[in-house]
Order: sequence, then C-alpha cells, then structure tokens
Amino acid sequence: MSDRLKANQVTLLAEIGVIVAALIALGWLKTQALTFSAFGPADVLNRLTPLILTAGFIERAIEVLISPWRDPEASRHATAIAAAKATPVSDDQAKVQKVQAVADATDSLNVYSGLTKRYAFITGLSLGLIASLAGVSALSPFLAKDALNNLLPAQHALFDGFNIVLTAALLAGGADGLHSVISAFTSFFGATAQRVSNPS
Repeated sequence: MSDRLKANQVTLLAEIGVIVAALIALGWLKTQALTFSAFGPADVLNRLTPLILTAGFIERAIEVLISPWRDPEASRHATAIAAAKATPVSDDQAKVQKVQAVADATDSLNVYSGLTKRYAFITGLSLGLIASLAGVSALSPFLAKDALNNLLPAQHALFDGFNIVLTAALLAGGADGLHSVISAFTSFFGATAQRVSNPS
C-alpha cells in the first residue's frame, strides 16, 4: 500500500472520528442554537477586516521566517534545471540523457518546494493558533450580543474550542483565502437579492 493511500485512509478515519465525536457531544450536551446578529454584505467585510489584517501580517511573518532558510536551496535547484537545459546535445543518447536530467532536476525542485509549503503551512497554523488564543476570532463578530451567556458551560467551551481551531485554519490559509470567503458571501447575498427581486 502506497504512503499516499495510507495518508488518505488516516485522514478519512480522523474525519469520521471527529464526526462521531461531534454527534456524541451533540446528544450529551443538549446544545442550544446560537443567535447570530443581522448583517449584510458590507458588514461581512467590516467584521472580517481584523481577521484579514492578521492573516496579512502572518503571511509576511512566514516569508520572513521561511525565505532566508529555504530560498538558497531552491535557487540551487533552479540553477541545476537551467544547467541541465543548457547542456549541449550531440546525438540521440545525449538528448535522452538531457531530458532525463531536466526531469530529475525539476522533480527535485518540486519535492523541495512541496516541503517548503508544508513548513510554511505549519508555521502559519501555529501563528494562527496563537493569534486565535490571543483573541482574534472568526465567528464571534457575527454573534448577537450576549449570545454565549445562556449556553451551558460545556457548550460554551465547545464553541470556544471550535472558534479557535476555525480561526487558526482561516488565518493559516492567508488573506487570499479570506477574500474568497468574502467573495462567496457577497455573491450569495447578491444572487439571493436578485432572486427575490426577480422571482421569475
């Protein structure tokens, strides 16, 4: 069994485990529905602006932390690709060797770049988690005032934990990811308004 298939199975089992745990928690906690405040398309951008700003800061911090460490080796791989492409070809065998050398150098760069992206994601997720624990929130700005006050302590804690994880994941995705979320919101509101004004 390939490593990729094993990783996919582990991910699937983890997701099933989370769903089962959530269903058990739902039945055990007797959770209440959260009350959200009324908001429109413009409000989404206003309420998510601190999150976008934080995501932008985190993106820049990742560049500062990762680039000096990983860029020199990436440049070396890029130089190896350029050198392989510049190799003169005298016969068919040399041509085959050149193609193979370019492919090998490109594969090495892709593997290295993939590892760099993993490091960047882990760094972004860690910084996002710290920011979330410090008080940056994705969901809280959309809740009605005192929406959490009437919840059972266990549900309150569950919401806080989910909010922290969700915020950290969104921050790790960067400002572009948050812009896509806002675009999805505004597109939905726009389509809904158009459907209401033109039922046919």
